[in-house]
Amino acid sequence: ECGIPNIPSLESMKKFLPEEKLWPINESWALHDWTYHMNGPANTYMDALQLYKPRAFTVPTDNVQGQKPDPTDPVFIQYKWDVLEMVNAAGQAYTLEEFHGIAQLINYENFKGVYEGLTVKRSNGFLMWMSQSSWPSFMWQTYDWYLDTNAGYFGAKAANQPTHAVWDPRDDAIVLSNMTPKTFNNVSTNMKVFDLEGRVVSEQKWNTPVLGPDAYGIRLATATADFAKSPTNMVFIRLTVRDGSGNVLGDTLYWHNWKNYMHYESLNGVPEVRLLSSVSPKSTVAGQIGRGNDLYAIKLSNNSSAPAVQTRIRTISSATGKDILPAFYSDNYFSLMPGESRTVTVEFNPKYLKGGRPVFELSGWNTRLETISLTENR
Repeated sequence: ECGIPNIPSLESMKKFLPEEKLWPINESWALHDWTYHMNGPANTYMDALQLYKPRAFTVPTDNVQGQKPDPTDPVFIQYKWDVLEMVNAAGQAYTLEEFHGIAQLINYENFKGVYEGLTVKRSNGFLMWMSQSSWPSFMWQTYDWYLDTNAGYFGAKAANQPTHAVWDPRDDAIVLSNMTPKTFNNVSTNMKVFDLEGRVVSEQKWNTPVLGPDAYGIRLATATADFAKSPTNMVFIRLTVRDGSGNVLGDTLYWHNWKNYMHYESLNGVPEVRLLSSVSPKSTVAGQIGRGNDLYAIKLSNNSSAPAVQTRIRTISSATGKDILPAFYSDNYFSLMPGESRTVTVEFNPKYLKGGRPVFELSGWNTRLETISLTENR
């Protein structure tokens, strides 16, 4: 069983926190499960912030004993003061928007990592506590109270591709798995290593003549030498698995500091990227599941010379200016290297348009914030 923080979208946060309580972190966050003792692992989340944007604050060590400590315990009293000092310092160090942007990177990595372990070594079972919170929360959810999906959901989705390859950070191994009852022949696993500027510095391909059902932990190679070919410490790793006919079975991407593990501050230097986009005409979902829903396909292309990291698509009604929820995305919070394209489908019940039309908003770590209406194809 594993339960970890998962910061909801900024739009959701604004629904359950009054404006004066949005930032810095405060007691209202604690009432929505953001806590620093026992079941609240927010202290490690604050540690993770420092890996992306190091700032001058210290995360206090929790030496408090027991799940319900004595309020007069001097250790407990001191810890509370230390936490208050930390969140006030963090409030000065980051804006809410900076915190939220880093949080989505952390969400994605955390949820992808806990599930990818099943690719490398078989487990008797894995339980996520929990898939959805019983009220607006900062913890224990893959989608939030308002049915919005943040980066954690799509990190879990990427890690649970039935057939795919993963990079194991413990020894830089590339590991293949097939969690389906099917047998695939002539499977190819391709690895591209990009430097921080999006240039391909290494590419390898491994062939697996027969990939049987319920397979896991198939070690293909160690990629340490490939990382060392990069002139930058930060690299991006793209792993793509295809069957014998060239169909993509699995695709995943990592960002990695091969010289200083988990130190990602170099990502702050990636320039802003504007993606080319086109939206298909509306179609209607048939069948038993989702019948009558509107379906759109959005193609995004990165024709720039820099990576687009964690691009997010948000769907809004032109009539209300509010998010259409729930909306079902085939992918989201994804990254595109220079020259890469991706088509994402978006499905929703048209009643949530409230008489308007859908507007798709693009944003991301370094993806330019802009909207695409159905009359625009850029």
